[in-house]
Amino acid sequence: MSPGSIVSHFEGIAYGLAGAMAGRRSDRVQAVIAARREARTLDRVATVAEAMSRDRQEIGDLRAENALLRDELATMRARAVRAEAMAIRDSRQP
Repeated sequence: MSPGSIVSHFEGIAYGLAGAMAGRRSDRVQAVIAARREARTLDRVATVAEAMSRDRQEIGDLRAENALLRDELATMRARAVRAEAMAIRDSRQP
């Protein structure tokens, strides 16, 4: 084997190894990119879930407040009806 062919042989091996290493590096980079993308997606999902939980809590609080206000309004209406009935009764008495 001539010295040129030996050098050429080892250069081929070196290029092959470099290509294989670059391919593995590329696979790792792609895996890291995919993991980061997945983490961002999970962060977004968690953020939305937290917001939905807060919204549900706020809706529950508003419903409770609405029920109290509805009861208060019913009480006020009942008082107004009683007051009107008493006024009518008093106006009919001599």
